[in-house]
Order: sequence, then structure tokens, then C-alpha cells
Amino acid sequence: MTRDEKFAAKIMIYDGNDHTVEDVVYYRGNMTIDFGLRWKWWFRYLAARVQVSHPRRKVEMFFGRQDVLIGNEWKKNKTKTLLNNRLGLLKRLENDTVAPDLFGFNEEDKERKLQKCKEDIRLLEQGEYPLPEFPEYINKIKNWL
Repeated sequence: MTRDEKFAAKIMIYDGNDHTVEDVVYYRGNMTIDFGLRWKWWFRYLAARVQVSHPRRKVEMFFGRQDVLIGNEWKKNKTKTLLNNRLGLLKRLENDTVAPDLFGFNEEDKERKLQKCKEDIRLLEQGEYPLPEFPEYINKIKNWL
């Protein structure tokens, strides 16, 4: 275990049949191990309060190593991956020869795909490409108490 590893605390509440997570009540990521261990009692306390408020539901608290990227780190990694993907697609489309058809639909389709790919690359390079957000902090405790 290295000092720069990140840890996360997560409290989940399950629906009535205990099979699927209904909601993530609390999530705190990008913590150092020292911070996480210092406050682990607090995360257990929050999970216990939610369990007392909802005795017939399953409430689970997770504290451990954070293996997935979140926040800005995830955005940077995803942008880099998508940009590499779109550049490869652009190269394939530019080198691809289309078979001529009677009405020219193949050529129009190739041109449309090229324009879409170039627009995606422009948006990715400018940082304007729409990516989903994965928050580093969720706190819905008050909704469940």
C-alpha cells in the first residue's frame, strides 16, 4: 500500500428485496488512508442512523480502496481515450474507399460520418464534449433520516 492510494466511504440502501441498490446515501472519495481511518467511526455512525430509520431495509457501509477514477481525473482519462478513438476513426474513414451506388448514398454517409468525427475531435480538444459527471461527494443523509 502506497501513501498516494485513494480511499472511499460509501453508504448504500437497498430496495425491499435486498438485491438492488436503491440509492447511494453517502459517498466520499479521494481520501487518504489516514483521513479515512480517522473518520471511519463517523461513516459507521451515519450508516447505523440510516438503518435505525429504515429497519426493514438493508443498509451497507463500504470503506476501502478506491479503484475507479472520479471527478476531474475521470474526465481527463475519458477525454484522452475518446480523443484517441476518434482520431483512429478519422484516419480509417479518410483511408476508406466507398463503393459507388446509384444515388450516391454511400458517399453522403461517409461525408456525414467524417464531419461528425471532426466535430467530436474539435469538442474534445476544447474540453466541451458532453461527458457524464461522477461526483466525489454525495450526501443524502437528511433525505433518509
